[in-house]
Amino acid sequence: MAYCRLADFIPASIVAAAAFASVATATLAPMAQPAAAGTTQVAVIFPPWVDLAEGFIRIANANGRLVRQGLVESILVAQPDDEGFVAAIYAQGAILVIDPTILGGCLTIEPNSQDAYL
Repeated sequence: MAYCRLADFIPASIVAAAAFASVATATLAPMAQPAAAGTTQVAVIFPPWVDLAEGFIRIANANGRLVRQGLVESILVAQPDDEGFVAAIYAQGAILVIDPTILGGCLTIEPNSQDAYL
């Protein structure tokens, strides 16, 4: 009887992860257009470990104002106060800065009688 070791699954796991990343990139890349200069609001996507409070501080340090958060705490919609905001927010650790109308307004929850925007 042959026994499988955990090390036997490493090559297949690497191929599966690469395939998933390729499909995700090909699917989302056309939507991830950079925010245009002079845009009134931008969606700032931080790494997943950045919470709302830290994201707020990073946006304020880049001379912007927090408008709202997305469905995930690391996606925030901000209003730039000056032209250098996009470069400054990348310096604060943002992964991507895009138009907030892409991806359905950054994944907000539709309001009803019991829910509110996040």
